Amino acid sequence: EGPRDSKNVDSHVKWLRELLDILQSEENDPKEFMHMLKIDLFSDEIFVFTPKGDLLQLPVKSTPLDFAFEVHSEVGKTCLGAKVNHKTVPLNTVLQNGDTVEVITSNSQQPNYGWLKYAITSKARNQIKRYLKKQEKEESIIIGEEILTKSLRRLKILKQIDEVKNAYSKFGFGGVEDLIESLGKGDISVRDILDKLSPENEHLEEDDTSKFFKFRKKESRNIKIEGISNIMANFGKCCNPIPGDDMVGFITRGRGITVHRSECSSLPLLREESDRLLPVDWEVARKDLFNVRMKVVGQDRKGLLKDMTETISKLSINMTSVDIKVKDTVATAIFIIQVNNVKQLDRVVRKMSNVKNIDLVERSHK
Repeated sequence: EGPRDSKNVDSHVKWLRELLDILQSEENDPKEFMHMLKIDLFSDEIFVFTPKGDLLQLPVKSTPLDFAFEVHSEVGKTCLGAKVNHKTVPLNTVLQNGDTVEVITSNSQQPNYGWLKYAITSKARNQIKRYLKKQEKEESIIIGEEILTKSLRRLKILKQIDEVKNAYSKFGFGGVEDLIESLGKGDISVRDILDKLSPENEHLEEDDTSKFFKFRKKESRNIKIEGISNIMANFGKCCNPIPGDDMVGFITRGRGITVHRSECSSLPLLREESDRLLPVDWEVARKDLFNVRMKVVGQDRKGLLKDMTETISKLSINMTSVDIKVKDTVATAIFIIQVNNVKQLDRVVRKMSNVKNIDLVERSHK
């Protein structure tokens, strides 16, 4: 920032003081004042107020989240919600000139990846990214320690754990923590470490499992792994787990953690690398929706599709797609629906099973 920027800020402050003087004068017409405010403000910035009347300058399209981080980084990190002009609003609300913004905070709140969709200022986005990076590092270290301990115990060489950790320099890491973090992320394996220490011995089988899976984009779903909350993970398309399913996490090289249903057909292969398996629990809000593929088979008749879609609609379930094929009077429909959990899915299956001419309703993955 140079002198020119400083002069611009000074002129803006002077101009706003003049507006405040007009607002406080007895002759002031509130409507005329607001009209003047809208005309005179610069198109690329807005001015908003704190509940105490302090003035903050933000870019156009800023949200309460940007405002919170502008007030203070800790206010931003613990931002639970906001009130704009005394009304509670979502964090993605676009602020307008002259708004009075009150930030609602909670010590239990913490930034998540969803916030990056709402924050537009570099200050807010950098603070959020910095926090998430730190959180991911801490999680990876805890998981890496767990993987290493389980692997060495299985190989009956747990006593050599300090020697194994000291192999960090052989990978070019600056310290033990970097090695463990990389292990927790799945960037390296325990086999890689042991091979560096004694290349002539094969301690573990090569990890070829990654080629068997397709992965979704990393999602900001709340899951708990080894008692650690809010961990980011991939969800394998092979089984599409939803809340209520028994699950297991698997560390895949270069992919991090992938979550599968406990009955997933891929698990027998994965269990050969048992040191990479981790217990997983859900931590989701009731409103979170998950896509589920449902297969319905029955004898074709007039109005069958209408009855099936109405059954889903009456349960207030969102249907994102349907594909129906008829062969030799047998109709097979594939629905993609959005549910909160297994219990809600079971309710849909029961209701659909009662539709006339329906012979089979099941959750499908192919």
